[in-house]
Amino acid sequence: MLKKLAYITAFAFLFLTFKTNLVKAQNVSLSISPPILEAVIKPGEKIEQVYTLKNDGPDAIISVDIFTFNQADDFGNPRISKSIKDYDPLSVKYWFSFKEPQLSLGDKFSLKQGEEKKITLDINPEDNTPNGDYYFTLIFRTELDNTFVAPETKSSLSQAEIGSNILITISKDGIINRKAAVKEFKAPKIIDSFSPLTYQVKLANIGEGFFKPFGKITIESVLGKKYVLNLAPQNIITASSREISCLENERLVPCRLPAKFLFGPYKATLSFEVENDKKNYSKTINSFGIPVIPLLAAFLLLITLIFVKKTKKKALDKKKTGV
Repeated sequence: MLKKLAYITAFAFLFLTFKTNLVKAQNVSLSISPPILEAVIKPGEKIEQVYTLKNDGPDAIISVDIFTFNQADDFGNPRISKSIKDYDPLSVKYWFSFKEPQLSLGDKFSLKQGEEKKITLDINPEDNTPNGDYYFTLIFRTELDNTFVAPETKSSLSQAEIGSNILITISKDGIINRKAAVKEFKAPKIIDSFSPLTYQVKLANIGEGFFKPFGKITIESVLGKKYVLNLAPQNIITASSREISCLENERLVPCRLPAKFLFGPYKATLSFEVENDKKNYSKTINSFGIPVIPLLAAFLLLITLIFVKKTKKKALDKKKTGV
């Protein structure tokens, strides 16, 4: 019996950012919790997820739908595809049902100003569902329930949508072949001592299930000082790559060396692990800090002094020869 895993990520940055915290269109304002659901399910089994939808704007009429998505770029942004209500060759629409309230895809319901509504979604993949990852976005669209909004402006002024991503891994035996590759780990080889040293990390998913990297960048200087930059555990979906940020006090930040002045060699080692993958991934690169501006200034000063000296010598020689 496969142990079902369904957990909610507390921070929306752990995966694709679909404006899940707050969406506004003029005076329409919705929020949804949780912003993302991640689940491993055995075919034929069912999980249940309760969403909280809140309306912080005026009274509204809201419709519900589920779309598939894929990754649009290397920054984890999603490209919403087609509604499973209208286009569903895999019949995944039969996986989803709304328990409370009882809704069908495309149905509408009212949500008054300040009101919160609990919406229970059941997910039940069919017995013959192939192993693999399936990505969806639960979307709520809203229109103001306000007869004073002119028809010609209603669509542009009073519509908004908000979504919560759903990442499902189907596994019959609980074995998920997760595998990563370091697509890019780079930084300038030569850098000015007064410039920031920023590392670019791009990881690829070459396995059969989405994953988060858990790891760090360890940087050692010639003076023996060590710095550690923690990678943000951002989701990377199958058959894609993603630029990974670093994490500092629960904030996404560039992977940047905090040293104020760089001098000499800096060895940086990227190391991370992936759940259910025994391999330890690592790659090392080197950078060298040089005080370019002072050296350039000294070089220009030296050239100027040489030029002035030669000019004076020529003038003195002309004076001696009387030319």
